[in-house]
Amino acid sequence: MNLRSFFALLIMPLVAFLFTSCATAPVVYNQEKVEGTWQARIQIKDLKTNKSDVLSLEFLSEKEKAMRLEATGALGARVASLLVKGENISYAVHTQRKYYSGNVSEKSLLPLFKVSLDPRWLYNVFFDEALPGSGWTCMNDTNKLVEKCEQLSTGYMIFWSERKDENKRVLIKGADFEINVLVKSFETKVQNPSKAFSLEAPATYKRYKLL
Repeated sequence: MNLRSFFALLIMPLVAFLFTSCATAPVVYNQEKVEGTWQARIQIKDLKTNKSDVLSLEFLSEKEKAMRLEATGALGARVASLLVKGENISYAVHTQRKYYSGNVSEKSLLPLFKVSLDPRWLYNVFFDEALPGSGWTCMNDTNKLVEKCEQLSTGYMIFWSERKDENKRVLIKGADFEINVLVKSFETKVQNPSKAFSLEAPATYKRYKLL
């Protein structure tokens, strides 16, 4: 064995170790998670006009307690910041310099996304849980995870697919809209929750009350 071959045998295991150590371990799916931060891409389609908006979305949540959404558009431009805590909702529409607040309901998102959708359903979407309450019919997939929920009286439907660890695709459909959600990454914690779950009205924004 020559000197070059000898050094190659020494170096190759070291290189392999370094690459293995630097690789990011995949987040294993945990059905019992109670908090997290998701990065997603969403497309909101108006079925009446056939027009669509595409946004990047950061979703931070402590399950059933609070959620924070940060929506950005092209080139990372801030579109909106939204907070739901208990029965209260508030959000700032940065593109319009407007701030909305009030009690959460299916009408809460009309000024922001022009869709009738209860924001609290997003807990179920991201935490992979069946929709509660009367009128919803849900079914599970072969892994016993919720796959589809329908509310026949209103036409609402939520469909989960293409799951891989914590990543997935979700279709939320109403009578006149479709929202496609592509979850691209997940972290098991919410960094600085006291800051994440607080949203004050910017001083220069006009305020509106949600009814």
